[in-house]
Amino acid sequence: MRPFSTYDRRCYLHMFGRLFQQYVVDQYAKVEGERLRWYRENQDDYLSAHFQGLADAYSANDGCTPADVSRSTILPSTFTGGPRHMQQQFQDAMGIVSRLGKPDLFITFTCNPKWPEITKYLLGGQTASDRPDLTTRVFAIKLKSLLDDLLLHDVLGKVIGWCWVIEFQKRGLPHCHILLILDPAHKP
Repeated sequence: MRPFSTYDRRCYLHMFGRLFQQYVVDQYAKVEGERLRWYRENQDDYLSAHFQGLADAYSANDGCTPADVSRSTILPSTFTGGPRHMQQQFQDAMGIVSRLGKPDLFITFTCNPKWPEITKYLLGGQTASDRPDLTTRVFAIKLKSLLDDLLLHDVLGKVIGWCWVIEFQKRGLPHCHILLILDPAHKP
C-alpha cells in the first residue's frame, strides 16, 4: 500500500463537503480574529494622528472624563472589508468617474459550474459549490484572461478607465461586475 501524497490528502478532505467548508471558514475566522486583536492592541503604533472627535470629547467643557469616552478600535484602510477600506474603494471609483466621465460598458462575468476545467477535477457526487477552492481558482484565471482581452488587447475598444467588484452568489459561485470607460474615439 502506497503512502498518501499531498494531493491524495487534499482530495480526501474535500470529500467531506460542507463539513470541510465549515472547518475552513472556522480557521479563517480564527486568523481574522487574530488580525483584529493585533489592531486593537497596537492602535498607538500605526495611528499617526489623533482623531478630531476624540480630541473634541476631551476638550469639551461638559464634565466628560477620559473614562467616559470609550476606546474604539480604528481599522486602517489596508484591512480588507473594513469600513475605511470600503470607503477608499468607493472614493477611488468616484475619482475615476469624475476624471474620465461616466462608464460606457457594464459587464457581468459569472462562474459557470459546468466549465470543463472545473468538472474534470470534481470527485464522484461533488458539485462545483462543494469545491470553492477549485471554482474560485478557475474563475480567477478566466477573469484574468477576460481582463487581458478587454484592457490590453482592446477587444471592445481602447479602455481608459475601469473598476470591478467580485461577489459570491448564494450558491457559492463567484461573479464579477466590470465598469469600462472607453476612449472617446471608441465610444459606441
